[in-house]
Amino acid sequence: MSSAIETLLFSRSGTNPVEISPQIERVAWQLNRTGQAKLFMSYADPLCTPDHLRLGNRVLMRFENGLPPFGGVIDLPRQRRANGIAFTVYTGDRILSWRRTAKTTAFSSTAPGTIYQTLIENANAKSGTGIAIGSIYTGGTARSETYHLDNVLDVILQLQRLSGEEFEVIPAYENGQLTFLAHWKQRIGGDISDETLLVEDRNIEPPAMDEQGPVASRVLCAGGAAGGSDWDDRLVGEETSTASRNDYGYREYAEIITGVFDQTTLDASATSVLDEVDAPRERFTITALNRDPAGFGAYGVGDTVTVQAFLQHSPLWAVDRALRIVGREWTPDDTCRLEFK
Repeated sequence: MSSAIETLLFSRSGTNPVEISPQIERVAWQLNRTGQAKLFMSYADPLCTPDHLRLGNRVLMRFENGLPPFGGVIDLPRQRRANGIAFTVYTGDRILSWRRTAKTTAFSSTAPGTIYQTLIENANAKSGTGIAIGSIYTGGTARSETYHLDNVLDVILQLQRLSGEEFEVIPAYENGQLTFLAHWKQRIGGDISDETLLVEDRNIEPPAMDEQGPVASRVLCAGGAAGGSDWDDRLVGEETSTASRNDYGYREYAEIITGVFDQTTLDASATSVLDEVDAPRERFTITALNRDPAGFGAYGVGDTVTVQAFLQHSPLWAVDRALRIVGREWTPDDTCRLEFK
């Protein structure tokens, strides 16, 4: 590579790569969410043309500092400024937000991973997305789901959340062509907390932490009404946590899942939702540096690492425990903003 970051631009089919030199504002990877990069090209750059920066064109960024490749597609917003074009590149799962399910797409007692795979295969059958099926976990609790002209990415995001399993769409570059691989896993990343340390004033700057809700010890997930709008025929899944009730008191939370008419699916959904709300959500904002005891290449989104912070203050508020990385955003000062949960 000629520089610390190589940026390749492709056609909508993922072919005809050309190297570009955009100004980079930030690049973000997200767990079970769409990541994005914010880029800018000057009008003085001969490659800053409507054809090159066409919506749907593919982009691949490769780093020398240990970060994983970032690959995706150009989509809105795109801004014409006085001196050039600012544009956004989203990870490959963004392509699925441009597709809809059939008028009725139904699954009966089907593994979440199989539903995910089928949704992508159905999208490819209409017109190729450039997304191929990768590793698919087909365990877990089978679900019965019905979709009606739903946004495919929205369906997948809900499927991930209510199943408790995880997905990613990552770039694959070979022989001059950029494609994407769709994986569905029981869990992304691993527990490397015994060997990977993020330590205040060494490889992380002083952090901040927010605690957010909602918090509930009893979760209800109501299904759709098979006969119309009458609530009498709706099934309800339920899950409770004695530990949460002991710590935070009795609190309730409820959701309506309109496309589900199956008790097993609703029960499994309630279990996954309770796992989200049984305690306050701790959201760390930490700026990480590419230095010992763990540089950027030592960990990734989905991994669990040990974080040591707030140690110079009251031990009552100190953090020295394993936390999972759910987001990472790189900026040109060669730092990464990390999100944990």
